Amino acid sequence: MAPNILHLGCILNLTKPGLLTYYPEFIPELPESLKNWGKIEVHHNIDEGEAFGGNNLSLDENTIIVASHFTEVIEEYRRRKIDVIPVEFRQTIAYGAGPRCVTGVIRRD
Repeated sequence: MAPNILHLGCILNLTKPGLLTYYPEFIPELPESLKNWGKIEVHHNIDEGEAFGGNNLSLDENTIIVASHFTEVIEEYRRRKIDVIPVEFRQTIAYGAGPRCVTGVIRRD
C-alpha cells in the first residue's frame, strides 16, 4: 500500500463475495486470494480530494452506500445491478471518515 494513504479501508473494499473495489495505483499487487475476484478500479482524481473511493458501506450483497461525488464508482456498481445509495460525504471525508468509517456494528452473527 502506498505510504501516503490514510488507511486500507479508503482504497480497498470487499464489496460483496467475488467483487472488490480498489485503487490499483495505491495497491499495485493484490493478495493471491483476491486476484481472481471481479474488480472495480478507482483512479485517483485530484479534484475529488482524498482517495476515498473504496470507502463504501455494503448493507447487503445488492445495496451499497457511496459518497455521492464518486460518480464513476456509482456507475460501475449500477452496471453490476447493485443498488446504490449516494450520500454527500465531502465534509466527513475532509476529516478522514467515509461511509464505512461513520458506522457502528449493531449486530453480528
